[in-house]
Amino acid sequence: MRSLVATVLGVWAGPAAAFCGTYVGSPGVELTNKTSQVIISRQDNITTLTLANDYQGDVTNFAMLIPVPEVLEEDDIQTVRPELFQRFNDYSAPRIVTYECSDFYWEDEMLNGGTDGGGAEFDSSVSESEPPPVVVEGEYEVGIYEIVILSATEPGALIEWLEENEYGADPQAEEMLGEYIEDEQFFFAAKVNLSEVPEEGTFLEPLQFSYESDVFGLPVRLGTLNSPGEQDVVMYILTDSDEGQVGVSNYTEVKIEDECMVDVDAEGGADNYYGTQFGEAWAEEGTGEGWITEYAWATSWCDPCPTDPPSQDELQEAGFDGETWESYFTRLRVRYTPEAADQDIMLYTSGISGTEQIRF
Repeated sequence: MRSLVATVLGVWAGPAAAFCGTYVGSPGVELTNKTSQVIISRQDNITTLTLANDYQGDVTNFAMLIPVPEVLEEDDIQTVRPELFQRFNDYSAPRIVTYECSDFYWEDEMLNGGTDGGGAEFDSSVSESEPPPVVVEGEYEVGIYEIVILSATEPGALIEWLEENEYGADPQAEEMLGEYIEDEQFFFAAKVNLSEVPEEGTFLEPLQFSYESDVFGLPVRLGTLNSPGEQDVVMYILTDSDEGQVGVSNYTEVKIEDECMVDVDAEGGADNYYGTQFGEAWAEEGTGEGWITEYAWATSWCDPCPTDPPSQDELQEAGFDGETWESYFTRLRVRYTPEAADQDIMLYTSGISGTEQIRF
């Protein structure tokens, strides 16, 4: 059985006249054949993760295992519309723009004071005074998924439990699972409830869950066991506006040259050009891991706008509590090899509420 682990597995400045160019198109770059997407909402110590399940194959082989810092209740878990990922991608993707000279007539004015921008049965021989090595802390049915929250004291026993209960497990994960157990993590495990899958299709809805933790990060190490060599994860991150832009504290930041004129057709298309730029810059670092900010902006506006900014309803669906003008949107791309991803991705809020986007 295949175990799919999520690879996981701003001050609002109002409408602005700046960069009023004519929007042409967004590359929508997919830089590898293994790119995961995750929406992260972070407010105070509450993190809400929404995972896009792009699983292909027999759904009977689908399984997800993610370490979590606390026992999740049923109300903490739900499914969301897959269209939410498309909306966030369309809004924040690297973009191609064209300008006329007249688009920049506002510049002098702006510079002179304009607007700112299910539990297993255990052997009865186990003593009642000795807790079992794996405990089912919660068991829920959410949408098409059967979900359990597990605690464990022995990684081998955890793998055995997952296999026996058809949640999938990779024996190679034992050492990593042991580290999470030592860190007193619980485990969120999901599989498809086959009786809930429509006969006409096997589409898997995105899963969303929330938890409280002082740690702001994304667990990716288990997902490297299924790595094709290099993996990308695109994170759409929502924070309170005063928390500003999000960055990665323990991976290497990658920079590329943008804000420049490019003959996109001569470069083989927008996807190819940006993909090449990022790939070369990432490789030049030579660390086997790296991240880049593809977009960072107050959520209530954008310039140029490839599409309308996310609505308040869409932000709420993503787990953000508040008005659009109270939020800030950061899009990060992280690439890593399994060897280099020896730590989970650790995130931080910078308090910087500027504007940043990749555009050519």
